[in-house]
Amino acid sequence: MKFNDLARKAAKSSGPLSYGGSVFPEDLIRFSLTHGVDGADEIERLCNQHGWHEDGLLEDGTRVVPLARWAVACIAYGRGGVAALQRLLTDRALAPFAIAVLSEVRT
Repeated sequence: MKFNDLARKAAKSSGPLSYGGSVFPEDLIRFSLTHGVDGADEIERLCNQHGWHEDGLLEDGTRVVPLARWAVACIAYGRGGVAALQRLLTDRALAPFAIAVLSEVRT
């Protein structure tokens, strides 16, 4: 996926862009695996620009994908590889996301 494609998906939605647009966690994982540091920078930019949710449960009880947590794991991998993901394993909120990214890494 190209940088413009990810940005376009993040801006495409019938709901609030803070829900992630039409970006899925798999998109972020593939993007970070493909583009490394530059991809991590772009994911971080989009996360900040659109205010992706960190928690999957909104105040009104609506469930959304916690795309900000996915972004943190993908950014970590893009910038520091497996070692950066290992550091996330000590954080209970981020460990499941780090494990999911690790499961996609081919060594």
